Amino acid sequence: ALQFIGDGADLDVLVQQANSSGFTDDIHFLGKKFGQEKLNLLCSSDVFLHTSRHDGMPIAALEAADLSLPLLISQETNLGNYVEKYKAGKVLTENNIKNIEESLFEMEDLFNKQELQKYGSNAKKMIDEELNWDKVAEKFIGHYKNILS
Repeated sequence: ALQFIGDGADLDVLVQQANSSGFTDDIHFLGKKFGQEKLNLLCSSDVFLHTSRHDGMPIAALEAADLSLPLLISQETNLGNYVEKYKAGKVLTENNIKNIEESLFEMEDLFNKQELQKYGSNAKKMIDEELNWDKVAEKFIGHYKNILS
């Protein structure tokens, strides 16, 4: 099943498209979720899809990676270089429906081959080694020291 968490300006259009797709039993719109409820939903997922068109700090994607979920993201999340470096999922070459669909099928294929879990492990490693708050703060402090010297 495909589960959408959140809402936004495009939600009504997505619901209409889902209703006309013939797959309404497989597509669920869950609305905004927070705290433990959101974490429980993420933990029951196989892949985290985040096709943002602009993102400064994609907290939800970072949370998903910390939970060992493979990421399927757009370049606009600003995480592409990390995801590629750590082999933590897939980065869309172009953020469009065709590439999203193809990438979802690739993820399904990896799941069926029982290879998807290693991408999730790599996502967790990416967070542990580079994108946890301590590491990020350390980098920022280093940058500020360089600027001030």
